[in-house]
Amino acid sequence: MRGNSSRALSYFQRALATVERVAPNSRSHATYLNNIGSTYQDQGDLEQALVYRQRALAIIEKTAPNSQGYAALLNNIAGVYMARGDLGRANALPAGISDYRGSCP
Repeated sequence: MRGNSSRALSYFQRALATVERVAPNSRSHATYLNNIGSTYQDQGDLEQALVYRQRALAIIEKTAPNSQGYAALLNNIAGVYMARGDLGRANALPAGISDYRGSCP
């Protein structure tokens, strides 16, 4: 994705627009939001990365709060905070991840 992240972002945003129409607030919706957050993080736009990942987390908190996806999103958000140099928030956020470590492959 590094070679053409702008193009990838365009495709992710088109997919997001579709899923928002056909399956809003679904796990697929959260996945597209997280993918866009990853792309923004790769581009160095940490504020947008955080916005999209927090939107994804809000959906997963409602649809699958006790899932590996929830733990992964917490981890991804902590990674954004770490990249921003906000280690306090990064360390505080994923406190619930340990609950899921045993169930991860």
